[in-house]
Amino acid sequence: MLSHLYQTSVLEAHHAVINHFAPKLMSFSCMAMMCRLLLAALHYNENGFRDQAITEDGRAQYTVVCSKAKQGLHTTRTVMALGTFSYVAELMDMVSALVNGRILDELPILKIPPPLCSAYERPNKEDAIEQHKSRFNEP
Repeated sequence: MLSHLYQTSVLEAHHAVINHFAPKLMSFSCMAMMCRLLLAALHYNENGFRDQAITEDGRAQYTVVCSKAKQGLHTTRTVMALGTFSYVAELMDMVSALVNGRILDELPILKIPPPLCSAYERPNKEDAIEQHKSRFNEP
C-alpha cells in the first residue's frame, strides 16, 4: 500500500497546468514566461483541489470509464465540480489600475537576464560556411 505522502499526482497536475499555459513547443521571452507561470499558479491555486460534483438529487457524481489496456474492464472515476475563474476579474481590476497609473509605484522592479546567445560572438557567415565545407571535405 502506498502512502499519500509519497505520491506525486498533485505535482504532476500542477505541471500539466503549467504546460497548458506555457507549452514547451513555443518559445517565450523571460517576462512572458514569468507571466504565464504566475497565471498557471493562480489557476491551479483556485482549481487544484475542487470538490466532487453533486447530482441534482444530492448524490456524489461518478463516471464509468472503459480501458483498452484492461481488455474492456471498467473503472469508476469521480467527476469534479466545474472550474472557476474568479482570479481573472481580480487580474482585470489590477490591469485597469495599472493602466490608470494608480498602482505603478507598488510594482516590483524585475531584473530580466540577457538572452543566453548574447554571451557568444556571432561568426561571419562566409567563414562559417567554409568551416562547414572543410569539415566534410567538399569542394
